[in-house]
Amino acid sequence: MRRVHTCDFHENHIQSLADFIKQNYSHKDLSRLAIVFGGRRPSLFLKKELGKRHGKAFFSPVFFTIDEFVYYIVSQQRKFNAASDLDLCYFLYKSALERPHLLKGRKNFADFLPWAYEILSFMEQADLEKIPSQRLRAVQENAQIGYTVPHEINLLLENIVALRESCHQFLDQEGLIYRGLAYLKASQAIHQIEFPEFDDIIFGNLFYLHATEQTIIKDLYNRQKAVLFFQGDAQDWPMLKRLEKELAISIHPDSKEFHVKNSLSPVHLYEGTDVHAQIALVREILKKMNQQDPFTQENSVNTVLVLPETDHVVPLLSEITSFVKDLNVSMGYPLKRSSFFSLLDYIFQAQASLEGNRYYTKDYLKVLRHPFVKNLELAGQDRAVTRILIHKIEEILIGQIQSDLSGSLFIKLEDVENAEALFESSLTVIQRMKIDISKAQLKAIVIELHQIVFRSWKDINRLSQLAVVLEKFLDIFLNKSFLNAYPLNLKMAARILDLIKELQELRFSQEIFAQEDLFKIFQDRIAREMVAFMGSPLKGVQVLGLFETRSLNFERVIVMDVNEGVLPRLKILEPLIPREVMVSLNLDRFEQEEEIQRYQLMRLVQSAKEIHLVYEKSRDKERSRFIEELIWQEEKDQNQLDVIKPIKSNFSIQVTPKKTAIKKSPEILEFLREFQYSASSVNTYLRCPLRFYFLYVLGLSEKEDFADEPENKEVGTFVHGLLEEIYKPFLGRVPVLNEHFRKTFQKKLDERFEQEFGKKMKAESFLLKKVLDVRLNRFLDQEEESKALRDVAEIMSIEQRFFDQIPFDNQKIRFVYKVDRIDRLTDNSILILDYKTGSNDPMPKSLQKISAMTLTRENVKETIRSFQIPLYYNYFSKRHPDQKVKAAFYNLRTLEIDEFLGGQTEQERTAMIEHFSRTLNFVLQEILNPEVQFRPDDSEPRYCATCPYFNACR
Repeated sequence: MRRVHTCDFHENHIQSLADFIKQNYSHKDLSRLAIVFGGRRPSLFLKKELGKRHGKAFFSPVFFTIDEFVYYIVSQQRKFNAASDLDLCYFLYKSALERPHLLKGRKNFADFLPWAYEILSFMEQADLEKIPSQRLRAVQENAQIGYTVPHEINLLLENIVALRESCHQFLDQEGLIYRGLAYLKASQAIHQIEFPEFDDIIFGNLFYLHATEQTIIKDLYNRQKAVLFFQGDAQDWPMLKRLEKELAISIHPDSKEFHVKNSLSPVHLYEGTDVHAQIALVREILKKMNQQDPFTQENSVNTVLVLPETDHVVPLLSEITSFVKDLNVSMGYPLKRSSFFSLLDYIFQAQASLEGNRYYTKDYLKVLRHPFVKNLELAGQDRAVTRILIHKIEEILIGQIQSDLSGSLFIKLEDVENAEALFESSLTVIQRMKIDISKAQLKAIVIELHQIVFRSWKDINRLSQLAVVLEKFLDIFLNKSFLNAYPLNLKMAARILDLIKELQELRFSQEIFAQEDLFKIFQDRIAREMVAFMGSPLKGVQVLGLFETRSLNFERVIVMDVNEGVLPRLKILEPLIPREVMVSLNLDRFEQEEEIQRYQLMRLVQSAKEIHLVYEKSRDKERSRFIEELIWQEEKDQNQLDVIKPIKSNFSIQVTPKKTAIKKSPEILEFLREFQYSASSVNTYLRCPLRFYFLYVLGLSEKEDFADEPENKEVGTFVHGLLEEIYKPFLGRVPVLNEHFRKTFQKKLDERFEQEFGKKMKAESFLLKKVLDVRLNRFLDQEEESKALRDVAEIMSIEQRFFDQIPFDNQKIRFVYKVDRIDRLTDNSILILDYKTGSNDPMPKSLQKISAMTLTRENVKETIRSFQIPLYYNYFSKRHPDQKVKAAFYNLRTLEIDEFLGGQTEQERTAMIEHFSRTLNFVLQEILNPEVQFRPDDSEPRYCATCPYFNACR
């Protein structure tokens, strides 16, 4: 019996193996066969094929994955338990503590953990490839001279042998083992194991083998105990060529038709602009397949959808499950992408920002807003009660419902639990839903909610405590939320339960950690975890990762994300161990990884009858080198270029006209005639008529969140209020800015700041207070020395409203002006001041440009710029005809006073006011013109970008 068999890519590897077994073993002998594959899936297909060939019941061979077979070998000499990665990392940390120079900058376990994982990975690779300590000592000697890496990494390399040997010794003493060490021990013990229970051990679809695997297989082969199955030709694949040499065998397809038949079925390429476009293309491919040959349990299993990017499995399934009823998803999905992980992340953030017993409001609300939390059934009440309570808590904290808690940057749980406004506002809504509940019951629900998501997490400092809290937490959400309503969530929950058990069994679970470090350790563990989807591989369209397709053949193949950086996915840089070290030890997997991934893809597509490759093309994405290879091969075969042209994503999109137009109904026109205009409303119309419509006609405004930190607008309002309060005592007289005034000013500033912003400010944000102190004291200095700028005889008004009526088309249009301050100067002139805490509104352009302007809204916006100071000047010129009127912006940041019409003659002033009146009349005429619709003005990108109605007008 031949013990080396090779099939080409067009042959079905599983069927070839089944044929070989049928020809060489009776059904009675099958139970004495061991069959080893790289993964679990091929064994299921092989069982099916064996059943077809035998046509009756048979005792199954013993199937192993290669990992299981290695552990089986090791167990023949001694029973080991699998060591937890976290336990190994902690052992490395404790070993490093004995060499303090290794911990530079990494004083605790949480900081050392990323290094520990990299060290562990390096040790595993060294074990898999049987790297002896002598070769690692050469690395240590070179590290003493110094690699071109940071000093602390050279220090680590100087101690790598000691770390590896101490780790091996510790594991051996404790009866523990990890994957790399298991392979190393199996390769050392294989010559002593007889395997009397097996007549033969068949290894399927061999390709890349670690040095330890080569030792194991070579020993069994030389003892006539192993049968080896390959796919592909050694002359095409360097890895197979190396195996020929190492195992002293020949790896060439048995089929005489191999070189004649080695060609591809037609390849179809698809180009999408992003992942969603790719998914849409895959959806259309599957729809077309289903129309041509409707999916059934029997034929759909011949279709595979390969997803190299695990993150894309959920959005893909949401698109195709409506018409592909039978699906088998057998691949991993990152646990960190789950909703449950995001909830834990929010809880950890809330605990991290806790100050004493006060939670940062934003982090507190993040936790409560999570869908799982909002839908908890607490105290036997409907989920709607919890939702209403949480919405009302949010409304109170952001200031929609006024209470003592409104605007607080940090809050105590007890204050929320005792907030009467919360329970009264909640009861009003709940009673309308015909739910019978009391304030006491509502309070009990809030207390229970706080216990679940806040208090129970507060004082955790051991992993064992974290495991207990996490287990109770998960149980609550499985029973009282809708977490259990979705199969994916249940998979995630099951995996987290496994992690809880792992935490409980850790050897250092009782060690005390700072809470921040504890959460970091757990988050790091979850971030490395994948949740395996399991289905039936014998029916339905198969959704697999690339390596899950090993040994399997499919008639119809669809591969997504065939892009550089994804296929092949190559680790170019080692984050810790220098590449020159890896190369010197023959551990550099860069070229090997490319060949492995190329082999798996080519083996898959060359055995298919229908091939669809989908990739993304964008500014930072290009199609894979594997696609370029397939295209080049096809162009050579056909002796012409451009033989495969990609189908590009093409969506039928109906775009809403960019410039939405709002007609002026009779009701709107009536409103506009009765509306009380201001300088701000007219300026808003100039810059964007549609914004004017949304803000003033519809009265729509942004939802104000008092829990946010102060913005420029709020700071400006604060300063205006402060100046109004401090200067009001001087109405009708000269302001006296003496030492008493300054002390009063500072006291008022401190009091108002605490009242307005004290509850909202983070510690680092109190720089604002310092800025205000400096700038407002500079303003007072300027005021004391202001005689050079203006000699004030009296303050006439502070923050006062004035009402005006401007004649227009046989009617009068109402205006209101709120003026910050009016001074009468010693020369009996009147000075109108408008404070600015940010940038000034722009002044109108020159008289020459205004007089030459053609009247359009766009020209008025460009030339007049702002009506604020001209409106004030015009009104007070009419109100005080016998006095000289001046108007100016007073910038509190630069302390500059920018006067309107400053330095111009009386004749020029009169002409300017006439042009201004004509222009204002034109603007009002357009506002009240029923034929002129409200349209957006997108000529100022920055203005549009910050517009609260940005989406409403598109």
